[in-house]
Amino acid sequence: MDRLCVGNSRLDAIDEILQLILNELSHPAPFAILSKRHYEFAKDPYIRAMYFLARHGRIQALYWALGRGKLLNERVLDRG
Repeated sequence: MDRLCVGNSRLDAIDEILQLILNELSHPAPFAILSKRHYEFAKDPYIRAMYFLARHGRIQALYWALGRGKLLNERVLDRG
């Protein structure tokens, strides 16, 4: 536990845990509206790209991302 309390590494560990939780959700919108912190976290293009890759795999991630409409933008595509 001591290693989680040094500088930004604690925040990085929390972000990793949030990413794991997000990846297990079939609909991430309710997660994003829990708090402003979760909303900002879910808006990150890298987080969105990793959500689709983890949830659907490399081959079908783009197909499923296109079906989500507003979640997909050019920054998300660049991260994938």
